[in-house]
Amino acid sequence: MNFIEVKYEQTLFWSEPHPCIFIDGERLDKIVQQLCPDEDYLGLIPTLFSALHNDAQAKVVWERVLPKERASILPVLMCPDDVDLYCTLIVVEVTVMDKVVIWKRFGLDDSCGDSYVPTWLGTDVKWIQDSPTFEFDINDYRLMLKEFKEEIAKNADYIDIIKQVS
Repeated sequence: MNFIEVKYEQTLFWSEPHPCIFIDGERLDKIVQQLCPDEDYLGLIPTLFSALHNDAQAKVVWERVLPKERASILPVLMCPDDVDLYCTLIVVEVTVMDKVVIWKRFGLDDSCGDSYVPTWLGTDVKWIQDSPTFEFDINDYRLMLKEFKEEIAKNADYIDIIKQVS
């Protein structure tokens, strides 16, 4: 079983400490960078972070973060320059089985579609070869989500989106 948590850290392209996803003590963008050393993924920021201000995009992220039925393709890391889901976007395939949340594999989203209704995200993914599978206790996972929600609560407009899908 892997351990997932939120820690505040300043990243490569963000001027202040912000919530970052850590798995087994390693920041997620660093994990993805190690999987793809020829790419520039270091410094990508979590999509769960309140910097994502597009309502439709935020809704897609929060609808997919903890799927109720089948697997979902969760946008998990985004470019800190554009702070949206249309630049560099790392996705992860997420499933829930019993009391375990499984991140099966990571990939680079290569989808394109209507920017106002981004439900097409994850329809075309370049999966990272030899991507590890991570398994999290659902309680740890929910705690991680709660920490992002608490950070987001500072932005009233954004929290309304999350309440709609939670």
